[in-house]
Amino acid sequence: MNPDIAQGVAYELNGALLPGWRLRQLDGRFVVSPSPIDAVVLRDEVWRLARLIAYDNFVSIAKTAGGGYEVASRMASGSGFVVQFDPR
Repeated sequence: MNPDIAQGVAYELNGALLPGWRLRQLDGRFVVSPSPIDAVVLRDEVWRLARLIAYDNFVSIAKTAGGGYEVASRMASGSGFVVQFDPR
C-alpha cells in the first residue's frame, strides 16, 4: 500500500470510528476491530466508513466468514487499500 494512501485512510478512519473501535495495520491492510455491537449496526457503520474513505474512487464491500466485512478500493492505478472489519 502506498504510504501516502495509508496515512490518509488511517487519518480518516481514526477520526470516524465509534468509541471502543480499534484500527490496526497488518500485512499491508487495515483491520478494524469493533466493540461488541449488533450486526445491523456493524453493517451500517461499514457502509458509512466506506463512503467516507472512498473519495472519488470505487470501493467494493464484501461480507466475510465470521460476520465481518472487507472494503477494498478499486483504483485504476492499482495503488489502493483494503480495510477489514473483524467482529471477533
